[in-house]
Amino acid sequence: MTPNLHTFFENALKMEFSSGGYQKSNHEEAIEKLLRKNGFKKSALKKISKKQRDKALAGGDIPLLKEGEYIAQPTGKNDSPDFIVRYKGKLHFIECKSSQESHPTYNGGRPKEEYIYIFTSGKINQTTIYYGKDVLNNQVRDLYDELLRKNEENYKWFKSQLGLVDNDRGFDYYERHMYTQSGGAEFTNYFTHKDRKICEENVLQSILTISD
Repeated sequence: MTPNLHTFFENALKMEFSSGGYQKSNHEEAIEKLLRKNGFKKSALKKISKKQRDKALAGGDIPLLKEGEYIAQPTGKNDSPDFIVRYKGKLHFIECKSSQESHPTYNGGRPKEEYIYIFTSGKINQTTIYYGKDVLNNQVRDLYDELLRKNEENYKWFKSQLGLVDNDRGFDYYERHMYTQSGGAEFTNYFTHKDRKICEENVLQSILTISD
């Protein structure tokens, strides 16, 4: 069967809710089955380094990943993406998200611009797809970057002062990034949001426009 990524994403949009998380991987398993159903094969290449992934995201290549193949959990179960797929010579980075709510949780990792997210919701019992760049624009990304820069400066100040005071209990500070969404359903519901169809079409059209 000839691999077809466009049909794969069309079929993904028809999926009902499937769960995921630390104890369950139903969503990831369902997506992997759907990849195989649409002609893709699992690569003999099991893992790549984060450095290789980042280079590939920046326009580099993964030479050992052949046409019509995918790598599952390429940099490990606790890192993204869930799949890297080669289709018509191009690498596609697919991240699975599942939630009982109408929006996903990103935790410490903001949506990556070139990742294609497949999000399934228990509350809505539907699935949607989108590029990370379509749900988090550059203006907000820039604000996040500035916030992180300032937080880093404050953290360095704190560490410099901590060594100058009495701290015989060894207290320290660890900052954990948490990216959240708020403002009500108008902003956070991925299924009723005004840009839902635009986001889905952006994914589908990007696949159609790939040259053989």
